[in-house]
Amino acid sequence: LAAHGDGARVERALAVGADDVLYTPAGQAELVARVRLCARARARALEARGSEVPAAPSDAAGEVRDRAALDARLDEEIERSIRHQRGLSVFRVDLDRFGALNAEHGSSAGDAVIAEFTRRVRDATRRIDLVVHLGGDDCVVVAPATHEKSARSIADRVCAAVSDERFTIARADGTEHLIRVTACVGGVTLFGAGRASSLAGADLMARVEAALSKARQAGPGRVCATVWA
Repeated sequence: LAAHGDGARVERALAVGADDVLYTPAGQAELVARVRLCARARARALEARGSEVPAAPSDAAGEVRDRAALDARLDEEIERSIRHQRGLSVFRVDLDRFGALNAEHGSSAGDAVIAEFTRRVRDATRRIDLVVHLGGDDCVVVAPATHEKSARSIADRVCAAVSDERFTIARADGTEHLIRVTACVGGVTLFGAGRASSLAGADLMARVEAALSKARQAGPGRVCATVWA
């Protein structure tokens, strides 16, 4: 429970794992209904995890998520963003020149890079953020309760986490080799004010893809973070 305008309390609640926020004054019936709604959403999320397609043998990241499950989660986060008039940011993080890396060093080295890349992206984000590896050389980050400045901070932190420290790969002769890897980040921050309730996750992802395209055009290791208000 939080008072209207108490953004700090809302952000703290989300940071420690709250699924939703109810503003006071609120009746018992609404509180019970919201708890039941959150319980159903959590059950659907657990069911979706259980039905995810298992990782292919070559997927060293150990995780492949279904795009439909991601779109469903985005729909839920967009609805919360609109209802509570708070920001929602979504990023796509894409490794630069991964095809060339695979061709030069081999698929085993590529798998090792993907696994380390995914770990670094997770470590660079907040506890409440969702990091989804859909397979291949990119991740999607869903960051609730954000504003323009904090969203840019997350994007810059992720980009730096990939490029600041070299990646270790194994050569065919068993020796280790350090290589530099960079990634581009495209992100969009959505603000609930003025957004139509019919807005879908696919709409948001289309804007994220456009932002990523601009980052790629600027060169390797670039960030393009935009606002959709």
